[in-house]
Amino acid sequence: MEFINILAILIVILILGIIIWYLYSLNKKLSNKIDVEKNRFILYKKQLKELDKIDLTKTDLEKLNKLARDFFKERFNMNYSMTYLELANKFKEDRFDERVEFCHLMSDVLYSDKKIDTRDIRRLLMLLSDIIEDYQALG
Repeated sequence: MEFINILAILIVILILGIIIWYLYSLNKKLSNKIDVEKNRFILYKKQLKELDKIDLTKTDLEKLNKLARDFFKERFNMNYSMTYLELANKFKEDRFDERVEFCHLMSDVLYSDKKIDTRDIRRLLMLLSDIIEDYQALG
């Protein structure tokens, strides 16, 4: 009888050990995911900061375009091949005014024949930075 009690206690201890190990593993995975997310936001912000310099060039605009498209694809599951006007219409449906403004301005700067204005690029940098900050605050 005493042997059965000891065996039952050992089984309970074993089950508790397995549960603790599982919870520890799950916590570690979730912690790693949180770190990856934080690092992604840091990477986006770092790339934006690198673009925020005195003399902005067409190359900087192309980098900003790639950064924005990568962010929209990753965070909002938007197709990379969508135009900025299509993105703006999608965001307009969801009432995301800052994103709509960014997409309209980016489309205008990229595809109009007018000379690229540094103020427009700075505005784009600021808008994308705000969009990333807002998304990070929600997540």
